[in-house]
Amino acid sequence: MKTLILVIISTSLLLDSQLYVKNKMYNSLAQTDSIKFKNITIIQYQPSFKNFLGSDKDYRKCEITSYDLALIDSLFNICINNYNRQQEQAFSDFKRKNPGTVLTKNDFVIKDFKYHKRQYIPYINSKGEKIVWINCFCSVDRNSDDWKNELIFVLDGGNCYFNLKINLNTKKSFDLIVNGDA
Repeated sequence: MKTLILVIISTSLLLDSQLYVKNKMYNSLAQTDSIKFKNITIIQYQPSFKNFLGSDKDYRKCEITSYDLALIDSLFNICINNYNRQQEQAFSDFKRKNPGTVLTKNDFVIKDFKYHKRQYIPYINSKGEKIVWINCFCSVDRNSDDWKNELIFVLDGGNCYFNLKINLNTKKSFDLIVNGDA
């Protein structure tokens, strides 16, 4: 009986310490980069969102945890940094073929992406995987906080506007779309 109580107490302490570590990790992220987390809002999935998420009829809403937020941030940064490396190479190739161009590297890469506003829409797909659609923009026409509750859609606008999806189960990003310039 004493052994059983000791095992239960040990397990409880272990679980509490794991939760503490996850929360501490999230809190330290939030404290060290408060601008980044200030610019994030979570919007609950609604059936009308299927128009831009895909044709799967079995999507359903879900919550994301502080651990999920830290994972999203990490995968987001990896995705955009990889994209920027590819775009820097594309710019070098373009400039070599068009030496008189007025375009700069900033026309090709997503610059200062850590300061973009982000809308997270978490959902469960038909495979039971937790996906987060991330809508990003560097500015909004409105001088309010509407972006925290309403999805922002912009046609064109260049690399100031982009979106992607992150699968929290597979820990992979996909479907990165960067707006074009008109």
